[in-house]
Amino acid sequence: MTIAGFIRRWRRVRVRRASDKHISELRTALDRLGYGWWPVPLSLRAAIRQISGTSLGALLYAEALTLGAGTAAIYLYWGFTAEAQYVPLRAAIEFIAWTLLITSTAAATRDTHLAANRCRLVMQCIETIKACAEAYGAGGERRTGRLRALSGSLRSLERIVLRAYRTRGTVPHLSPRRAELRRHAGQVVARLRAAESRLDGGDQAQALEELAGLIVTITENYIAGHVGALLSPATLTTFEPVPDRELLRIGAAVTLIAGSAVVVSLLGLPDMPAAVMVAAVGILALLVLFGRHWHRYLPLAEFFKPGP
Repeated sequence: MTIAGFIRRWRRVRVRRASDKHISELRTALDRLGYGWWPVPLSLRAAIRQISGTSLGALLYAEALTLGAGTAAIYLYWGFTAEAQYVPLRAAIEFIAWTLLITSTAAATRDTHLAANRCRLVMQCIETIKACAEAYGAGGERRTGRLRALSGSLRSLERIVLRAYRTRGTVPHLSPRRAELRRHAGQVVARLRAAESRLDGGDQAQALEELAGLIVTITENYIAGHVGALLSPATLTTFEPVPDRELLRIGAAVTLIAGSAVVVSLLGLPDMPAAVMVAAVGILALLVLFGRHWHRYLPLAEFFKPGP
């Protein structure tokens, strides 16, 4: 067996083991929540296997984008400083070679990244169902911690649901259908929040079962491509859609980072302290606005490093 054949075989085994683990954990969670009668459909099993097979490519794509943004910012900053009167030939060759390497890596893994992005909602649904099962089986103070973890998982699921019509790839950009899909996604999130609010009532077990049932339905419909019917539209007529504020948060982050860069330049600080201060403000802004997913928006800060 050749080395390439051995690597392909090892990768298939690794993907199969990872997907079997996810499917087994999902089955256990559903059984605990009273959904033992619901068989995990083949479409969901296929989606889980696709997720397991695209994780490495998606990671390489994200790393290539981050390195590309960082490299461009560093070379632009260095090229425009007063000390750099000319660009040495070796530095130019290194920059071109590094740029080609990053670009080719991003191009080779872009399709894998898109496939993984389309499956993110499925994976988050599974994680949230597992969080429901963990809270369902916990008691006393342990349940308090599990419910807090469930709320965090639901917030992550909400963000992905609000973007489902974009990430699924079934609706073209600038399509007039997007307005109604945006409204539907907001209503789905409102329905999930209404179900979550029942956790503060008397029957938490029933509320957890209801939440898991809603998430199972969302998962099935998303896999089928029904982004306009993640939940039955007839059951959502009384819910006001929750707005997607991601673009507003990105705008706020850009404004804060740009403002800090302007203030630092007016203060006349040396280059190193100025760069540290802008980076610190940028990271704090991303932490406040995006929570534990702040690192996904880190390339925003790379464009505001102070100049001479």
